[in-house]
Amino acid sequence: MKYFLLGLLLLSFIPSSRAQKNSFFTEIYAETEKKDFFKAAELLELHRSQFSDTENNTLLAILTNAFNQIFQSDSTVAYLLDQSDTNLPDSIRLKLLEVRHDNAYKSYDYAKAKEAVSRILRDFEHFLNADQVDGYKNSLKIWTILEHQPAQETELRGPVHQQMTRDLAGLNNLLLTAKGDSIPMIFDTGANLSTITRSVAKRLQMKVLPDSIQVGTITGNRVYANLGICEKLGLGSAVFNNVVFLVLADEHLAFPQIDYQIHGILGFPVMESMGIISIDQDGLFRAGFPRTTVSKSQKPTMAMDGLSLLIQLDGKHFYLDTGADQSMLYSRYYHQFKDEIESNYQLEEVQFGGAGGHDTFPGYQIDFKIRVNDVPLLFPKTTVLTESRNEKWKHVYGNIGQDLIVRFGSMVLDFENMQIHFINPLNP
Repeated sequence: MKYFLLGLLLLSFIPSSRAQKNSFFTEIYAETEKKDFFKAAELLELHRSQFSDTENNTLLAILTNAFNQIFQSDSTVAYLLDQSDTNLPDSIRLKLLEVRHDNAYKSYDYAKAKEAVSRILRDFEHFLNADQVDGYKNSLKIWTILEHQPAQETELRGPVHQQMTRDLAGLNNLLLTAKGDSIPMIFDTGANLSTITRSVAKRLQMKVLPDSIQVGTITGNRVYANLGICEKLGLGSAVFNNVVFLVLADEHLAFPQIDYQIHGILGFPVMESMGIISIDQDGLFRAGFPRTTVSKSQKPTMAMDGLSLLIQLDGKHFYLDTGADQSMLYSRYYHQFKDEIESNYQLEEVQFGGAGGHDTFPGYQIDFKIRVNDVPLLFPKTTVLTESRNEKWKHVYGNIGQDLIVRFGSMVLDFENMQIHFINPLNP
């Protein structure tokens, strides 16, 4: 299952003016627009000496943001935008403001996020299409609601060990506590924000903020939600303060056809704040590891597209979604292997859904082959869509779910060094 895409849209535009004259810069910039930050970083390392200071810093601002070096990225953005003598094209100024916006909400500075979006809409609305304008206006509403709320803080008072449980849909749940009560929440790297039903928010005495916002779903539909603040959320020896939740009507997280009700989803911002986490084959969740250092020769294998987690596997970039029971391939994969797919499989209507509803789309069920840690893996009947369902999916190869994760003894997500590790392959 796949959940929520807030209206925090990344923009698509091509640098102009002097930047366009440097073909290497244009090539690397285009890779960042395709969300392939891994390839962009490799190319930058090769061609860095050929760039001007402004070109280098523009790419560094984007890539340090993608590889979770938020404060370095924000400092570089400020350096570029505050130089009155720098002749930056409007398209690059717009991109830098988008990166500033992204850095701000990742560091829980909601007022700064609001200021960045306000400036985008004030100075660059004529660059945006109608969907982008709507997305930014929705974002502006979000940050206006949150601007006076305290920042999320995480306290790791010791190692965290908890045995996860699988729910009716086969998804891993962690037991979270608040106000003396406890609730199972799905462990979902694909959830941009933690999410909860209205009835559970009331039960846990969360502060539900007025004014509704629009939330996009996997099917492209939109539902309305409120924002809520959980002042203190516990996970063993970890305490999360001032966690922002999407508060949805209970029916938007219900699947009556299988008598299944989701109560809560633990989203990406909470997971990332724990630094390094691991899940083993038996569902043991661990966090609170001591800080580690990685040799500079080791390249990142994780990146962040807004609040969505990207991983690199077999030279391709995918979203990682622990809240999805099965992997799904997007139109980029289909177009790259179109002849092979159409020669061996029949086009059909593929049904899938998540919070907010279900829908059917044209696609194929294929035998998906991929190498992970030099181990060849085969996934029969993997869905591949023939067209993009939204802008976020346009350039990414697909969405990796639990069907890949369970093929290894454990998975480690290292947000400090932006590395993902799949350890001990099982029945490849």
